[in-house]
Amino acid sequence: MKTLLKGTLILMIALTLSGCFGYHKINYDNTSRDIVSCPKRAREGDIVKVETVSVCDADLYVYLNGTELKPIKEGYYEFTMPDHDVEIRVAIVSNGLA
Repeated sequence: MKTLLKGTLILMIALTLSGCFGYHKINYDNTSRDIVSCPKRAREGDIVKVETVSVCDADLYVYLNGTELKPIKEGYYEFTMPDHDVEIRVAIVSNGLA
């Protein structure tokens, strides 16, 4: 009975961990609530979609590991997940139109 319980427990742990393998973290600081939606992790090759706030009196820039992403439409960005963790940074710069 103990062997069956141990085997079941090991199998459950293995299945749980196997779902995490192959994923990489998507790190971002959202304390200023610039990012509306973005996944926390993705597999290599996945298309990652990032939604940001819209601004009309400033310029909004989104950086992936220091490289600027171009929007696919206002407030929407996407990139292909590389085979490593990434960091997204959002910068809002006043353009003097306010």
